[in-house]
Amino acid sequence: MVDPAWGLRLAARRLTELLGEPQYRRRWQVHSVVRRGELSRAAVAAVLAEHLFDAGEVDDGHRSRSLENRVGRALNGDRISDATLELFIRAFELTDEHADELRSLRSGRSTARQLVVASALGAEGPMPPRPWRTLQLGEEHHVGPDRSPRLHHTRQLPEAV
Repeated sequence: MVDPAWGLRLAARRLTELLGEPQYRRRWQVHSVVRRGELSRAAVAAVLAEHLFDAGEVDDGHRSRSLENRVGRALNGDRISDATLELFIRAFELTDEHADELRSLRSGRSTARQLVVASALGAEGPMPPRPWRTLQLGEEHHVGPDRSPRLHHTRQLPEAV
């Protein structure tokens, strides 16, 4: 488990990433006045409002403008209630995998997306001497049902030199 506030921020960041992917972007981009711009909160709110109307949860007079603050809070990581997260999932028809990932992040449960990967070294040249040596190294890989990598853990036992 991670800190709930941290999980909320991770869920918001991942939701923002997902909405930028082509399969979900197409849904909100038709409501956006800026075609090549960043994620439009007004356009996302329009998708949510359209879904609420189609599902019979609001009447014809409901305006998408009333959802923009809710969208802003969700995408900023300020607040994502269970109801708001489920609304995004239904309105954008998120895949089961993406929906489960967002629910896990929001609740603070660990997911593979939380792994940190080091970037490449900048300049070429000799490596500085290390003040340790590795005595033992172990790696654990988890593969999903679709045979793609899901999780990778590396455990290292160093010894000071």
